[in-house]
Amino acid sequence: MTDFRLSQRWKPVDDPDPRLNATTADLKIMLGDQCVTRNIDVWSNSPRDEVLVSTYPLAVWMVSSWWRLHYEILPVCVGRPPTDWRMRHEIAASGHGYVWPLIMFATDRQVMNVRVVPVPDIPDQSVRYLTHTAESFAIPMPSFTKTCGAFIGAVVDRLKDMGQKDSEFDQEWSLIMAESADPDEGRKRRIEAQFGFDPEECPEEILSELVEIEERNGEDVLAELAAVRSLWDGKGPTSVKELFELPGVDAEPQVPKLPNSDATHEPWRRPRRTRPPFGD
Repeated sequence: MTDFRLSQRWKPVDDPDPRLNATTADLKIMLGDQCVTRNIDVWSNSPRDEVLVSTYPLAVWMVSSWWRLHYEILPVCVGRPPTDWRMRHEIAASGHGYVWPLIMFATDRQVMNVRVVPVPDIPDQSVRYLTHTAESFAIPMPSFTKTCGAFIGAVVDRLKDMGQKDSEFDQEWSLIMAESADPDEGRKRRIEAQFGFDPEECPEEILSELVEIEERNGEDVLAELAAVRSLWDGKGPTSVKELFELPGVDAEPQVPKLPNSDATHEPWRRPRRTRPPFGD
């Protein structure tokens, strides 16, 4: 498992937006011993581990993506994931004109899988990131939640300390914490997120069907249904419940009789040596 850390050193700049100005910092993101914010600042042409950005857009993105980040898996697709999914799972969606590292988060319900891909070189771009990997990192979900929560809390506190309280942002974060502590509300948000809905955007009839399926069959069964939802193009069942109740496929393996064989057992039940032991 990989350790996930976010740290910032506040560094106010002259930005016309007081929230961006108050939360600007040298931001450092670590995945294990990999510094994924390591970059070359084109102005100084020197490598550094921190990138100068406002942490406010990143915190706002984390809050708005919270439930889907935690519960929506990577959909089955050919090529790049859908834009709507990427907006909730890639840090670059934080926007606000900053050059963010291309970090993608995709949960499998047990761990948060993280990929870091190269940021395309764009002429006159102020930052060029140096860290990218072909392999993914696995972060324990409790560690991911704790790190993100601490980062959001630090941004909320910074805004208050600088006299720039953002009531909507603060209230949304407070609501997430309250819903996380409430079993019924937390389950609704989780189920919505599993099926690609933002909070309270899932139609009530669909949410009711999903809750019923989970109550009758368990959370694991609903998660399996969510994993294949992208394969349904809407031309078949008219509801998630109908999709769930579609018949499966019955099959019986046919084992042919091999010529000149005295086998009396199915090949998967009959141990045999097909090569010498290692080292012979």
